[in-house]
Amino acid sequence: MAYLRVLEKRNPTHNWKQIIAKLHADFYGYDLHQTIPIFKTPLFLHGADTKGFETVDSVCRVKVGEKWVPYSPKFVYLASGEEVDIAHLYAGPRSDMNRNGHYTISLDLLLLANTYAGDLYQVYFDSYTKFPLNQLRGDVMGVWMAQFYRLPKNRNVPFSSAMAILLREIGTKVGGYAQVARPQ
Repeated sequence: MAYLRVLEKRNPTHNWKQIIAKLHADFYGYDLHQTIPIFKTPLFLHGADTKGFETVDSVCRVKVGEKWVPYSPKFVYLASGEEVDIAHLYAGPRSDMNRNGHYTISLDLLLLANTYAGDLYQVYFDSYTKFPLNQLRGDVMGVWMAQFYRLPKNRNVPFSSAMAILLREIGTKVGGYAQVARPQ
C-alpha cells in the first residue's frame, strides 16, 4: 500500500489507468501485443485510457548490470501470510481499458482470458508449474478490481484506495482470497 501511495504521489499527472498500465507492462509488456489465438482478438488495447503510461515513474529501482532500472514489486503478502503475485492483478483492470466502457459478456470473457483462462492455457500447453497458487490469488484479485472499476461511482478512485478496499474486503472473509465478495 505504501508503495502505491508513493507511486501516485510521484506521478500526480497520471491517473489510475496509466499507473496500472505501467505496472502491468513492467512485468507483462510482451502481452501487450498478443491476441487470443483462435479469435485474433487483442488481449489489451492501446488508446486514450492508457496514453502516456510509459512515462509513469515506477519509483523503485534495481541494478541490472551497470544500470538502475524501474522495478515494481511482484509479490505481496496477505495478513494470513499467503503470497499473491500482484502482477497478475494488474491484468484484470488493464483488460477493460480502451474498450469504451461497454461492459458486455464478451468483455467478461476477455477479462477471464486475461486472468484465469490465460493461466490455464499455459498449464495445458506448457506445465502445471505455470499456474502456482500465488498467481491464482492475483487473478482472483484482478477480476475483483476490474469489477470494482466498472462501477460508475468508482471510476475516479485512486488505485491505492481501491487496493485498500480490496485488502480490507479480503481480511473480512473466512478463507481469504477465495471468498472475496463482488465489489459494491
